[in-house]
This record gives sequence, C-alpha cells and structure tokens, in this order.
Amino acid sequence: MEKSIVTSFSELIEQIKLYISLRMKHYKLSAGEKVIELFSTLAAGMIFWMIAFIIMVFGGFALAFWLGEILHHLSIGFLIVTGIFILLIIIIYLFRQSLIFDPIARKLIPLFEIEEKKEADD
Repeated sequence: MEKSIVTSFSELIEQIKLYISLRMKHYKLSAGEKVIELFSTLAAGMIFWMIAFIIMVFGGFALAFWLGEILHHLSIGFLIVTGIFILLIIIIYLFRQSLIFDPIARKLIPLFEIEEKKEADD
C-alpha cells in the first residue's frame, strides 16, 4: 500500500511539472504573439505616417506653386502654405492628446492585457 501512495505522489509531482512546463510554453507563445502584433502595428503606423508626410510635402509644393501663380508671386504662395502648415502644427499640438496619444493607447493597451478570460476557460 505504501508503494502505491509513493507512486501516486511521484506521478502527481510529474504531472505538476508537466503542467508548469506547458503553462510556461503558453505564456512564451502568448508573449511572442503580442510582440509580433506590437511590431506589426508600429510598422504599419510608420508606413502610414511616412506616406502622409510625402503627400503633405508634394501637396504643399503643388499648393504653393498654384497660389504663387494665382497671386503672380511665387514667394507669397510659399509663405501662405508655410502659414497653413504652422496653423496645422498648432492645432495638432493643442489636440495632441485626443488626436495622437489616445488612439495609440487604445490600439496598444489590448496588446498588453492579461488574458484572464482564456485562462479562466482553461
């Protein structure tokens, strides 16, 4: 009878070790998935902003040349476009919390949340 208790106890210890090992693998895979998702989100954001920057540069030049042609003074066209960009920068700065920080936080916070619901189901 003593052998069966010792055997059962050693099997229980082995099962606990296996369970802990599987849990560690699960957390590593989950962390890896979150890191991949984070980097892909950051890369997509960077690509979006680089394209937006290029559009703003070429659009700014086009608008400056067009305004310069209408006003018969190229430098005035560029000054108007510069003023528009300065105004845009001020607006973005004043509303940076709602325009920049909040959307980024809403996008990234779910990546770092602990998967409590999935763990409860296990």
